[in-house]
Amino acid sequence: MALSKKNLISKLRVLLYISRKKRRLQLQHILINCITAYNFAVYRKIWTKPRSQSFWYETMVNCWNEDDWIKNIRMSKAAFNYLCKEVSPFMPIQGTNFRKSLPLEMKLAVTLYFLSGSADYRTIANLFGLGKSTVCTIVHRICKHFVDNLMKKYISLPSREETMEIIVSFEKLYGFPQVVGAVDGCHIRIKAPHKNSEDYINRKEYHSIILQGLVDSKYLFRDIFVGWTGKSHDSRVFKNSPLYKECLARTFLPTNLSKIIDNIEIGPLILGDSAYPLKNWLMKPYSDRGNLSIEEAKFNVSLSKCRVVVENGFGRLKGRFQCLLKRLDTTVEHTVNIVTTCCILHNFCTLTKQKYLNEWIEQTEIDLVNPILNHSCIELDNKAEFIRNSIKKHYFTTV
Repeated sequence: MALSKKNLISKLRVLLYISRKKRRLQLQHILINCITAYNFAVYRKIWTKPRSQSFWYETMVNCWNEDDWIKNIRMSKAAFNYLCKEVSPFMPIQGTNFRKSLPLEMKLAVTLYFLSGSADYRTIANLFGLGKSTVCTIVHRICKHFVDNLMKKYISLPSREETMEIIVSFEKLYGFPQVVGAVDGCHIRIKAPHKNSEDYINRKEYHSIILQGLVDSKYLFRDIFVGWTGKSHDSRVFKNSPLYKECLARTFLPTNLSKIIDNIEIGPLILGDSAYPLKNWLMKPYSDRGNLSIEEAKFNVSLSKCRVVVENGFGRLKGRFQCLLKRLDTTVEHTVNIVTTCCILHNFCTLTKQKYLNEWIEQTEIDLVNPILNHSCIELDNKAEFIRNSIKKHYFTTV
């Protein structure tokens, strides 16, 4: 009888424990539902540090004149507002229950301020009254939106009508026929990547990626190819670029715009230095081994004068967006987006005729991917050689 009482008591205790546990779980469930239903928030003591954003809301918006906008943001206030409208469809403002989202105009100003100078994230964060990680996130997201949504609008190969205008412009300015643009590459300094970092060390012994650009007579980037390792040679980067495939397929440089010169049919051309292969659509200088004829020397001089547009294009790009002059301490993927965004904004500023200050170019180092003599491309193309000789004979032969 005593054992049965003990068993009964133990069973009652177990049932009582189970009942209490169920009740506790029910109360927790009810409490969670109440918090969700009435939107009760558990606030941290410090959600954000108190910071002043007067630089944006008071100084930039209300006090800056046009010169201030040009010097610091690289464009006028009207152009900045227009750019905001361009970006706004792709960047809806999304606030949270804890705080409101920053206005798009402020995010764009933060990004342009970073791209335009050498200030780091911490400096810009203190200036705009934001957190360092917030500035970093803003820059990366804005650049990604530019690449995804605005690149095709502002960087594209010329149409047939544009190609004809560019050819006329090059011949009028530099006396070289059938030129649509000049191609070259320059280094963008980066921090050493975690993987295969030795492949990014260039001839100057620092880590970099390559920006290849095709530039027309107005210093517009008509095509860019970004991200190859700094160790890569010009010709290798070029042959792996979409531009090379476009030229081979003649979807770019169409043959129906050809011109007969000295009984040779010559289509639209792009110009390169000695690192590039000689093609019937790509002209390069004669190799100078000390035995050039007068005509060949004149040809080389004229080609170099014409090809300088790509060097000037890189110079103007890095002068306007001076973040490209310093080491970019981001991942290679983010660096590619930053460089591409700078090229998009360069074309935007050029097309909208934004003022360019001479002081920007004076402190610029272009750092081209100059060919090393024994790495120069020596591919032979007989048709291309005929084209080069006919241009030399027709335009540079002394009568």
